[in-house]
Amino acid sequence: MRSGTPGLRSALAGGSFTRRLLGDVMYGTERRVANIPITKWTLTGDIDAEVKYGGSATITYAGDFAESYTPHQLADALAAYGQELHLYMEISDNNFVERVTMGKFPIEAVPKASDAQLLFRDRVITIGSTVEVTLLDRFLRVRRARFRSLEQPASLVSAWAELARISRLQVTRNVADVAIPATVVYDRDRLKACQLLAQILGGVAITTADGTLTIHPDAAGAVVGSLELGEDGTILDVDYSMESDGVINVAVGDFEDANGMPIHVESQITSGPLSITGPYGEYVDEYSSDKSLITTLAAAQAAVDSMLALRSTPSSYELPVDCILNPLYELGDVVTVERMDRIITGRIRKTKMSESGPMSLQLGVISDIPK
Repeated sequence: MRSGTPGLRSALAGGSFTRRLLGDVMYGTERRVANIPITKWTLTGDIDAEVKYGGSATITYAGDFAESYTPHQLADALAAYGQELHLYMEISDNNFVERVTMGKFPIEAVPKASDAQLLFRDRVITIGSTVEVTLLDRFLRVRRARFRSLEQPASLVSAWAELARISRLQVTRNVADVAIPATVVYDRDRLKACQLLAQILGGVAITTADGTLTIHPDAAGAVVGSLELGEDGTILDVDYSMESDGVINVAVGDFEDANGMPIHVESQITSGPLSITGPYGEYVDEYSSDKSLITTLAAAQAAVDSMLALRSTPSSYELPVDCILNPLYELGDVVTVERMDRIITGRIRKTKMSESGPMSLQLGVISDIPK
């Protein structure tokens, strides 16, 4: 969860505030433009996407010297060749103004740009530029910087150190460090290699609002917020849904030991509503995560057992929620949804917010308890 003062949290809970998105245009370490206003924007997050955070922004800006901000050269301020927008959301009410850092986003593309111009004393004067940009987080650069040849870890001592080396990003260490198995080899996909190391560390690699790389742990953390229905609540709309797609009762896996001999293991549910002999029938899926780390029968069995436990819980569904904007929420945050009849605890898997209207969240449900 992004940081915020008690005053900010109080204003967000009350829902009576205004929002404004601003950005600093950066080119390397050089700040080209400060506090540039973003007139129309959408920011999204998706834990299942390769690049987790992204969005679009429309910048309408008039420079102090009637210059154009429509990019024509590769090094222009709003070009898509290494330039970044460092975004801040300004939340204000009658009592205070506070900024929330939203992220550091390389400009991936400029789909459209134009200048408003007039003729003044035989000179063409630019009175403003409107530039639309497409944004992705810094994993964009990691994805593009594929390995030039097949590689192995430079050292097996520290997964965190190796993650920092191959991602070329600063890291925020939030889980315990571990050694890297000797069997790990990278193909040319650098971002995939980062996710392999994240898997060894026990989670998924993700960028933070300050642009560093950290781990979204597989295990959910403590609840950081509550969304409530009712006259004074923050939820505007919530649907109750149930989906059987992806809820399995048989997990299988095929692996190889250190000598290349095959290992086949299975795990299944034999009692309860998801029993393989019950009305639900069999729903089989194969272990598809990186298998190079698993070279023994015990490890193989533990992997498919863990997969089955994760994929067979009755609450393995996602809950869409529309709520009052809260820019502090990030992917992976655990929140509760308090309905009239039940309390649902879920982990944020998708986010979407824009210059107006509510924020949309997609929660991966952890528990669903009747009141």
